[in-house]
Formats: sequence, structure tokens, C-alpha cells
Amino acid sequence: MNIKEHNVKSKAYLVINPKSAIPVIITATHAQPPNSDKHTGEITESIAVETGATALIAKVSRIYMDFNRLDLKDDPFKKKLKKIIEMKRKPVLILDIHGKKYGKVELGTANGTTATQDVIGSVKNTMESNGMEVTIDEKFRASHNGTIIKSFGSPNDGINAIQIEFPPELRSKDKFKYTVKVMSSVISNVLMVLKIEK
Repeated sequence: MNIKEHNVKSKAYLVINPKSAIPVIITATHAQPPNSDKHTGEITESIAVETGATALIAKVSRIYMDFNRLDLKDDPFKKKLKKIIEMKRKPVLILDIHGKKYGKVELGTANGTTATQDVIGSVKNTMESNGMEVTIDEKFRASHNGTIIKSFGSPNDGINAIQIEFPPELRSKDKFKYTVKVMSSVISNVLMVLKIEK
């Protein structure tokens, strides 16, 4: 795939596979340095290329504009995400990719409110069956107003949203391809749970 043919750029974000019919959106709000979650943009882009899902990647550092904290009305990233969601058939899966300093992978679900238990379980079980250690809602619940998952996650309306915090080793050059492969399996399995053909 020629990635350039599947990109839509603005000063605030990069969209990959904007017209994809797959009801999955992968976001990376802290992809841009300085103070970035290192390699989350590249991981997000690679997952989109691998799976055909849509990706939305921040091109502005959180130092200047934190897209995981702003209200929708002030946030060009969330406005674009809202438009992408509206183009997708329901149910929709949003995976918001972040980086943490150490520890296990952590799934943030705002205390189980932004995705169904079946979807959360599928993500966790797929990661664990591929060798990742996973916790849920320990430190990074993403439950404050302005987060991607809190702003859009609404299982009753067919929108499941999970924030995923990867430790440095799973974002490193040695583990990069492995992480992308596991996330591709996560997407395939969640689509089966949601009874959606890819």
C-alpha cells in the first residue's frame, strides 16, 4: 500500500484510510514531540495500514494543544473524529493509543463505561493470549472530561472506546512489529465479538 495515497493532512492531524468501510478508528493524541508518547504515531499508522482501519494521528504537541483534554468545541482533532465516526456504520470501535513509563499494558475504560464488557474482555484476552501482561483502569482510567474515550465512548449508542497505554518496551524497535501484529489480532477479534465482517 502506498501510504501517501491514503492520507488526509491538516496542521492539527493526519488521517489514514479516511474512507475505510471498516468500523474501527485508531487514534494517537500524543504522537507529536516535544513531550510525545514515543512511537505511538508510528504504531497507530502501521496498525491502520495492516488492517485497513482509519487512523487519526495528532500533528501538534500536547504542550501546545492536548487533544486528550480539550472540550469538543475547542478541539479540531475531536471535531474531525466526530465526522469520521458519523461516516462509519455502527457499532464502532475506537482504540486510543498512548505510552506509559513502565509496567503492564493498561486499558482505560473510564471504569467500564466507554465499552461493553464483551469488547473489553476481547481486547484483554487477545493481548494476554499473545504474551502481553494487561491491567484495566488502574492508573490511566481516562475518566476525566475531555479524553477521547470519555468524549465518544457510548456503548448504548454503538460506540466502544478504549484507551491503551503501552510501556516503552512494546513501543521499541525490537517489539514494534509484534505490537502491531497483536493489535491487528485485537481488531479482528473485536469485530467478531461485534459480529461485523471485516
